[in-house]
Amino acid sequence: MAENLDHTKKEKNEVYSGMCFISPNEGWLSGGSVIIEGFSAKITGLIYHTVDGGDTWTIQKEEVGGIFISVQFVNPMEGWSIGYGTFYQAIIFRSIDGGATWVSEGNVSIEPSASYFADSNNGWIVGDGAILHTSDAGKTWVEQDSGIEDLFSYAVYSWIPIMAGL
Repeated sequence: MAENLDHTKKEKNEVYSGMCFISPNEGWLSGGSVIIEGFSAKITGLIYHTVDGGDTWTIQKEEVGGIFISVQFVNPMEGWSIGYGTFYQAIIFRSIDGGATWVSEGNVSIEPSASYFADSNNGWIVGDGAILHTSDAGKTWVEQDSGIEDLFSYAVYSWIPIMAGL
């Protein structure tokens, strides 16, 4: 579906949060739209593609019920987009044909804030104080220890006895 990004369309309410260019002309943009209808909202994740340096963009993926926060291609054919869906659970999509099709690689139970893929197999997602790593193109994800203590929890729980007079 070819569509130019038109920032004058007030009914779309689109937000863009990720961008990746593999050349001066070819790139992808991720984000989503929120359409308010009465007392409900329709949330749709979007991935756009350009081959002319951003003069025109086409929608490559629409995902109802989610928002894409990042998009990254490790080569002209292989790319990943990470976002969040219902209850902020991470959604993970992969393309192996330059974005013509996107396949869900499942989800993980964190609210993602960023992702990075070093190559076709190795990638990381961070969020909710966790680091998840895949070495098999997203089939499985393993939590990695950051080596950083959970300082927020430590600060909160260490003040409770003091505040209670203990």
